Amino acid sequence: RATKLNMPADGPDSKVPLTGALTAVLLDQDRVFYYHGKLDEAVKSGAYGTTNFDLTNGLGQVIREKQAWLNRQKEKGSKDLVLMIKPLDEAAYKNVVDVLDEVAINAVPTYVLMEIDPTEKEIIQHLRKDHPEKNP
Repeated sequence: RATKLNMPADGPDSKVPLTGALTAVLLDQDRVFYYHGKLDEAVKSGAYGTTNFDLTNGLGQVIREKQAWLNRQKEKGSKDLVLMIKPLDEAAYKNVVDVLDEVAINAVPTYVLMEIDPTEKEIIQHLRKDHPEKNP
């Protein structure tokens, strides 16, 4: 089975509602750093963590929890979810496919594959060093 990959058209950036934003940064060793909304606000509120691709407790569970939260909070509910996928250089290509599988399994309506901002990458590396307990 092939996964359909829609690439964005040329044009202005789309605005993402922050409450629906979930970012998955693909790391090495089949791990994923994730955060809700904007990174700086997620750091302040503790709305971030590191997970893997475990079928029951991995990234899919993070997505399902975000969908359930959106369904309780918003009129459009989980349809407002936007998953931003940002693979680091050390991430395995297989993990990009794994994330796209989670998108299909969990019926994520909107997702984008994008490059990570250098400042964001630096913040995440510091968080991983300073808070190893958030890493599996």
